[in-house]
Amino acid sequence: MFRINIPTDALAVDKRNPLFVSGEAWLEIDGMAFPEARWTDAPLSVLGSMREALVCAHESELGEIYFFEGPFYVKFLPENTSSAERTVDVVGLRDRVPPSPDEGDEIVVRASVPLRDLADSHQRVVGELRRWATANEETEVLDVLARMSFPGLE
Repeated sequence: MFRINIPTDALAVDKRNPLFVSGEAWLEIDGMAFPEARWTDAPLSVLGSMREALVCAHESELGEIYFFEGPFYVKFLPENTSSAERTVDVVGLRDRVPPSPDEGDEIVVRASVPLRDLADSHQRVVGELRRWATANEETEVLDVLARMSFPGLE
């Protein structure tokens, strides 16, 4: 199971030039909230990095999603790329600070997820944010969201 959460009731446009929207953004990976439920971050940036990670996974390459508050990120590692039902190894990690020469980053959660489920979750949230931006006349947010689709996964 995978779900991206960006509650529209927590969104606020903090700055217009350049645009900065604050709010909450977290993922549910195999039933676990990552980095944690109601995580405060830059939701449009998280959503944009997920879009790039989806494009990479679709092209059978490693993709990464970044959280901009705290030492957390997610790797999309494509699996069974020749299969019709392509899956992605979704790995939620915490950076080790300072880095340890003997150990990599800490794996917090890991699950195999169909690529289609990742794309559907992303597009669902983009749609929710579009409705919020339209209702609140946030044209700059709509402009950013217009660049969030990806060919081949729509």
